[in-house]
Amino acid sequence: MDVYVDQVSGRFVAVMDARRKTYAWLYYALHTFKFPGLAANPNLRLVALLGPLALGLAFSITGVVVAVLRLRATMQ
Repeated sequence: MDVYVDQVSGRFVAVMDARRKTYAWLYYALHTFKFPGLAANPNLRLVALLGPLALGLAFSITGVVVAVLRLRATMQ
């Protein structure tokens, strides 16, 4: 178990047991894409990051196209 203490105030910031450490590692790895293999290779990390971003953009464009087509069909 790790205990994190604020250096200025001396208050406890967090207590990390094994389960909480695993959750924090997964959360930060998924939100920063700093996985062990990707952190050492920035080009691979960029490709891994741009893939889901491109997929999200494609879904967004698809939603806009479907909405426009649906609006045109209801206006006729």
